[in-house]
Amino acid sequence: MEFEKRNYFKTFTMYRRKFEDFLLEHKSFANQVTWKLGSGVKGFGLLQNLYQAILEPLTQDKNEKEVLENLFRDSKFSFLKLTESDGGNAGHRRDFDTEAKSTVFLREALKNPLRCQICHSLIHFNSISVDHILRKEDGGLATIDNGQLTHPYCNTTFKN
Repeated sequence: MEFEKRNYFKTFTMYRRKFEDFLLEHKSFANQVTWKLGSGVKGFGLLQNLYQAILEPLTQDKNEKEVLENLFRDSKFSFLKLTESDGGNAGHRRDFDTEAKSTVFLREALKNPLRCQICHSLIHFNSISVDHILRKEDGGLATIDNGQLTHPYCNTTFKN
């Protein structure tokens, strides 16, 4: 709803892949917000602030290090810590803990994920649109060779 108020969907779509890549690289951040404030309404505001604090510098072409520096300087996020799965050093273990197992699973599962062919961001199987590569208006036919998977938003709004 916030994106709609700010007419921000186009900007988000242009930076969505960088945003997703950052979140996947630092997936413990969302968990840390949830642990601190709980899930549901209590944690929603801070989680929304976290996502905005990550997205805004990315839209200014800041790199990962600069985004992290901004986050760690912000008093709202003073509790955030890099974990082993974020590239922090949590020590050396002989057995995999739950977080390490999840990290390995995500790493392997995301080697060849489905991506929107317009914005190149991850695409969920419940949110797929089949798009004409060569638009119908330009003579494109509904042939297999002229089809691509996209987000519904990218197919119907962003592309046009």
